[in-house]
Amino acid sequence: MLGSLILAVLLIDPSAARTDVGGGVSTEVRGGWAPITPTSSSSPAFALVVTPNVDLRRRQRRHRGVLSLTYSPRMFLRLPNQLSLQRPLFFHNGELAYGRAINRNWQLSSSAAGRYGELDYSATGLAFSTGQTRVPNATVLSVAIFDGAVGFRGALTRLTSLDIRFAGGTQRPILGDDGVRTTPSRNYGSLTLAPAHQLGPRDGVQLTVVTSTTDFDPGAVFLSVDARAGWAHQLRRNLRLNMDAGVFVSRVVARQDDPTDSAGAAFPVGSIGIDGRLRARTHYTLDGAIAAGMFGIFDAASGRLLYRSSLNASTFLALPPRWAVGINATFVTAATREPIDTRDALNIPETLANLTTPVIYAIDDTKQVEFGTRVSIRAPHLASESFSTTRYEAWGYVAFRISGGTARGRREITSRRAGS
Repeated sequence: MLGSLILAVLLIDPSAARTDVGGGVSTEVRGGWAPITPTSSSSPAFALVVTPNVDLRRRQRRHRGVLSLTYSPRMFLRLPNQLSLQRPLFFHNGELAYGRAINRNWQLSSSAAGRYGELDYSATGLAFSTGQTRVPNATVLSVAIFDGAVGFRGALTRLTSLDIRFAGGTQRPILGDDGVRTTPSRNYGSLTLAPAHQLGPRDGVQLTVVTSTTDFDPGAVFLSVDARAGWAHQLRRNLRLNMDAGVFVSRVVARQDDPTDSAGAAFPVGSIGIDGRLRARTHYTLDGAIAAGMFGIFDAASGRLLYRSSLNASTFLALPPRWAVGINATFVTAATREPIDTRDALNIPETLANLTTPVIYAIDDTKQVEFGTRVSIRAPHLASESFSTTRYEAWGYVAFRISGGTARGRREITSRRAGS
């Protein structure tokens, strides 16, 4: 993260001509039925979420570079809660990104991000990766996450391109007053190489190889390779089919007080999906996507390597000038025949289903209202003998968002420098 931040700063051209500032705030009120903790039964619940944000964007004329800085604190209050807290939980999220053209054929992108603060278990998706079905059994999850990346994309020939990306970071639990660690610490890094070749106007192929290391403390140190061959086909102008298949191989190279007795694994991975515009008419447009896949993840809550399968589907109906309606569904479950081989296997969620139905009304260019429902189900492995530990959440919500900035008015807030 520090290296990419320094690189971004060093590459900023002082002759940049324009800086824009934007921001806004989102206020969401929820009411519904949800567990107080991940292992308790559902009960009536209320939640308030307030998320302001500030964005700064600086554009360069000479190299077409863009530097952006975003800060967004999240304030979350949920009643009732196990500790009877009357204050909100604060979670801070900041990101710095910089991209520019190196020359006619190559582009640079870099980013650094930091997330720090407290989360309720229902919002662990802000801290953990996709496929994380298990959440720490903690009333309040306190965590610090810092990561960054540097990438290069360029054309080797007229039809062949290459993506190179370096990424890394750290995730550390913040110890509570009782000194109990809710999750293991984790350090991670990866190198991605992705050459691609355009076969024709509608078809392209790509090879993606991701080499990574993941170090849990306490736990094991994993070295992994995810290698896939992919094919992309343009079904029509705004509708695209993507497929890939390959293998995921991981080996344990060291251990430190590993409570999981983790071992390496090798399994097939791949995905298939269609996304784009399904229908366009004068008074509406309908976009949609559906995708299925199999992949490996490192469970941040337990320090284990897990094998997952997923199904995602979404539609978005735009009804200009004011209305829009969406449906988003996600299903993730273990891609193994048997549950995790531990004593409390029946208590470990290995299946997660989410459904969101947002309805959006645009008051004007800067204000909008959204309302809808959110449903979440966490359940054991599909082959489990008992589903008594299944937990449900069902929320109805209303959100109001207001945003604005200098970019809309085309007003410069910094003067041009000579020679820019």
